[in-house]
Amino acid sequence: MASLFFGLGSAVSPAAGTGSSRAETGHSRRSDLAILAFFAFIAALWQYQVLGPAPFVVPSGDGGNVGSMVAASLHPDRFINDPVFSESSNTDFYVTITRPWVFLSAVLSGDIGQAYMLMQFPILLLQMTGFFWLGRRLFGGTFWPFVLALVSVPPVFIFNGDLWGNLPAPLTRTVYGAVFPYLILAALPPISWWRPFLVMGLCGLAVYVHPVSAPSVAMALWLAMLAVPQAVGGPARRLLVMVLAGLLFVALAVPFALIFVPSMIQIASPQVSQLQETSKAILGAQYYDVWVALDAALKGGGQNPSPVWGWFYLPWAAALLFILGVVKPLPWRQSRTFFLVLFAGILLSSAGIAWLDQLIARLRGSEPVQLDLIRNLRFVLPALLIGVVWLLAELQERFGKNRAFRLALTAPGVVLVASWWLTFPNPVLTAPEIWRARESSGALRDQQDFRALILRLREAPAGSVVLPLPTEAFETDALAVRYGAFQPLLYLRRDLNFLLYSASRNLELWASLKQQLTGLEQQDQASIESVIRDLRSKHGLRYLLVDSRMETEALAAASKALAAEIVVSGRWRLYRLEDLKE
Repeated sequence: MASLFFGLGSAVSPAAGTGSSRAETGHSRRSDLAILAFFAFIAALWQYQVLGPAPFVVPSGDGGNVGSMVAASLHPDRFINDPVFSESSNTDFYVTITRPWVFLSAVLSGDIGQAYMLMQFPILLLQMTGFFWLGRRLFGGTFWPFVLALVSVPPVFIFNGDLWGNLPAPLTRTVYGAVFPYLILAALPPISWWRPFLVMGLCGLAVYVHPVSAPSVAMALWLAMLAVPQAVGGPARRLLVMVLAGLLFVALAVPFALIFVPSMIQIASPQVSQLQETSKAILGAQYYDVWVALDAALKGGGQNPSPVWGWFYLPWAAALLFILGVVKPLPWRQSRTFFLVLFAGILLSSAGIAWLDQLIARLRGSEPVQLDLIRNLRFVLPALLIGVVWLLAELQERFGKNRAFRLALTAPGVVLVASWWLTFPNPVLTAPEIWRARESSGALRDQQDFRALILRLREAPAGSVVLPLPTEAFETDALAVRYGAFQPLLYLRRDLNFLLYSASRNLELWASLKQQLTGLEQQDQASIESVIRDLRSKHGLRYLLVDSRMETEALAAASKALAAEIVVSGRWRLYRLEDLKE
């Protein structure tokens, strides 16, 4: 990999002001094909490392939720007892291209978990290729676009619960991340009269890729295009074109809004608003207070292995000052203006609107209407990366007057990529360590044992209600009961998101189950038996799925006392409650 870096670096010719001459010289079709092949290799290696045998248990909540929706679509008769997936109205608001994608892939592959995971290869290849071509347009050449493409991939948390980049398993937001560079490419100057309509049309369609990301990115691109002179006449005509283009985005987003807005209105109802505090405890304060989110982002995120990207604001500030001070031809200055307004637009459309929503909510004594826009702070990171790589490319252009010195100036790019891929975990460079750790901890064996129970549950009668215990111990894995065994789950804490956003009539049921089940394993045997009997009689509970590592003596005794059959698979216990003992 290092030889590829320096080989590309030595091929970079001194850059022209706009990047166009560097795009015309310093790279060849052969080098481009080699780079695309390398991207395909990285994506294929990543895919190989994360895919496993069926029934595959997806290691992400996003994947589990999408898989569960697909399972309910394929086998609706098996989910009539599920509080979430018994009614399609509870999930109608979840509009994303990943649903039909996984549905079709599952029909072909026969396993929903594997079908979901197979999205990773095209996502990674699309993202790296997009950022490569974006770098080519912004600063030209081959090496620096290659650097930008690679550093766009690893997962970097902005604050607890949200990130830019790719985890081992795909997320719905990472599908949008793969589309993001192409939206910027479409909007870059020079801008003809039809370009705003194309960009806003693409942004409108991207609502159905990831509805949370689309409004913020559309607003940022709209502002960036408005700030750059266009070939449409004077300012008044430019504004008219941009307004009409913005209306095109709104028109394309209307079908989604017709589904989502009524739910948002119902969230203000007393039944729903009383659960907001529960939601706040689950999600975290960063979704309710923009300053908490910004503080976490400025400190380098909360779930990263180290706050390594917190220092990244310093070189970006240097890049900003450098770019502002550079005197270049008009096209270069337009790209600079576009980029700076885009960055400001991302902040305004995420933190700015979230702050305004929270301010209005405090003045009204209510809860914020929209919690998700603050998540779009993640788009700050690729903007920072673009700025820093742009700075390094300009430094090489200015000071790389001979081949040897030009090659030496590629070293910061190599260090940037190496530090990013070695610091932020990924299945490519850290895969050997991950697998050694899994083997030493028995995690691989645990996965096999869990899959065995999923297959056992698949053979049970349709509608056999399952309850994982302890209720919050292994929720991501427990979702496989739905998409792997095609059986309903009685209660998961994460189900609140579906029920809250759809303002479901089952919210009251979820709240009562939470009250019954929270801390159940810590109660005495008699109390646990009483609760399980009640759930059996009222909700048709048939199976308890228990992680023995967290099984208390009282829970084990109560489960055994009420079980007609006990299936043991490694650390997992499956208690069948069909024949309850009186």
